[in-house]
Amino acid sequence: MKIRVADFFCGCGGTSAGLRAAGMKIVLGVDIDPEAEVTFLANFPQADFFCVDARRLRPRELESKLARHRTYPLLLSACVPCQPFSKQNRRVVKRVPKFHDAALLDEFHRFVSYFLPEYVFLENVPGLQKVSQRTGPYARFLKHLVSLNYAVATDVVACQDYGVPQKRQRLVLLASRLGAIELPARTHGIAPGFRPYSTVRDWISKYPPIEAGETHPDIPNHRARALSARNLARIRATPQGGGRRRDRKSVV
Repeated sequence: MKIRVADFFCGCGGTSAGLRAAGMKIVLGVDIDPEAEVTFLANFPQADFFCVDARRLRPRELESKLARHRTYPLLLSACVPCQPFSKQNRRVVKRVPKFHDAALLDEFHRFVSYFLPEYVFLENVPGLQKVSQRTGPYARFLKHLVSLNYAVATDVVACQDYGVPQKRQRLVLLASRLGAIELPARTHGIAPGFRPYSTVRDWISKYPPIEAGETHPDIPNHRARALSARNLARIRATPQGGGRRRDRKSVV
């Protein structure tokens, strides 16, 4: 049975695209950004969308949209705004104000309690779980799931361990009301039995080369950013596998 997905704080639908690729059906998106709504509905034309501040949205307003899908397992997905906890933010977040973006995770409690979906999926930056491990927004969410008899699996995972050509870590949570649940086992690595790490070359080398500032006439989204003469010289002088850091013998 194909799992139905309601995606909260969905943006243009990046998480939804991944869940659809995994075989699920996206039936609902919720986000405050009207531009995100346009893109989301272009990617998921059969889905419903609520363009609204989640703090002002009542669960019963979604009931008619989700009721016709309740003969299938339901997954509620959420990725609350994460800028305060990103490594790019150099301020240490020790406490989250009531109306801070991160407190939007508390709003998600209401929808989980109301619909009691078979599954819950949460994805965010690793810093979220470090804000007061007893009383922070992530700690409150975990306690809420346990109080509703969900089995929970959560960890910080490395994207490259799952075939993504990117060194990036994400906080992932899976919860189930149907029994024990586990995070998928890693698939890529340097140890025996794992596939080799995926590279950017693996993913884009099939496309024909284009010059800086050029857009390919026949391949959608195949375009190169315009670069100054200085930056082009820097790139040409950087050895294969190098970067902008001096310790990797590259040109800055």
